[in-house]
Amino acid sequence: MNEKIRTILQAGILAPSGDNTQPWLLRYKEDKNELEMFIDPKADQSFFNVGQRATYLSLGAVFENILIASRALEIEPEFEIYPHKEVDSQNPVAKIRFKDKTSVSKKGINLYPAIGTRCTNRKPYKKTPLESQEIKALIREAEGIEGAKLSLIVDKALKKKVASLVFKADIIRVERRDLHEFLYSTIRWNQEEINRKRDGMPIRSLEAGFGGDLFLRFCEPWPVMNFFNKIGVGRAVAMHAKKSIMDCGAVGLLTVKGNSPYDFFNAGRALERIWLCATSLGLSIQPVTAITLFFLRVDLEGDRAFSIKHRDILSDIRPKWQSIWADVLKDSRSEALLFRIGKSSSPPTSRAIRKELEAFLI
Repeated sequence: MNEKIRTILQAGILAPSGDNTQPWLLRYKEDKNELEMFIDPKADQSFFNVGQRATYLSLGAVFENILIASRALEIEPEFEIYPHKEVDSQNPVAKIRFKDKTSVSKKGINLYPAIGTRCTNRKPYKKTPLESQEIKALIREAEGIEGAKLSLIVDKALKKKVASLVFKADIIRVERRDLHEFLYSTIRWNQEEINRKRDGMPIRSLEAGFGGDLFLRFCEPWPVMNFFNKIGVGRAVAMHAKKSIMDCGAVGLLTVKGNSPYDFFNAGRALERIWLCATSLGLSIQPVTAITLFFLRVDLEGDRAFSIKHRDILSDIRPKWQSIWADVLKDSRSEALLFRIGKSSSPPTSRAIRKELEAFLI
């Protein structure tokens, strides 16, 4: 593998993934100068990753980074995307052939410098609404991908309504043992663990502060967190998500035509373009998407995986949610990701790192 291709692939794996699980595999055929991309179904087995849709979304983001980086380095990426209707880890999701040409498309190369600086910022954001030109730029990037659409809410009253529903969904999140234990399996507590595993989230990237870090450590055993849930502390944890939605420049919902793996792959492409554009504009993004993933599970598998209490919560909030986003959710569109966006008070305290490229090569 020559250095230019290595640089392109390394740009690819800087893509986001749920809790930095990095659920992708790559096969590079040097004789054909061709890359095949696969999902790694074992990398993220959380309750959130229903039907591996979060994995397909992440792989779409890797794919988009590779296209952008290729063009920036004057290599034309000729690609095929295979429209999987069901989860398929044996066959490639996409194939890219790297062609040296005298004329290379410039599409997206303005986003290339942001690939290395894009990250999740969980710090407080300023309440200043996004400017109209920023909104137009973000929407334009999303809609450059087949089936993708971005809706942004800047109105204070509507943000408050969204925040209230996010709060109720986050109560489900903190009351589920499987999600609690998965979260803790992804937290990296010190630099030695960060450097050794090269996945998951550094504790400081959660921006909980010294007291919050102590609370997180204390609550790691499920019986402790379960006790706190029973006395109402879990509601305080969910309140943090509510406040983060209310205090930001806008709340964004990315939707796609359907909920197949192919749709979510395209959602990942659109998400990465949105995020890179936001980074270029000096804006920060944080996914706040438990609510949409719970809805997705109900759509794909029904509500059997939820307790009666949690089913009631979802049944109560979904009509209200659909009312807020009525214009975009018509025609059976699927919610791919909810996020908050705005100008952060400061850069993140810590950033997640990636495994070495060789870890993904098969």
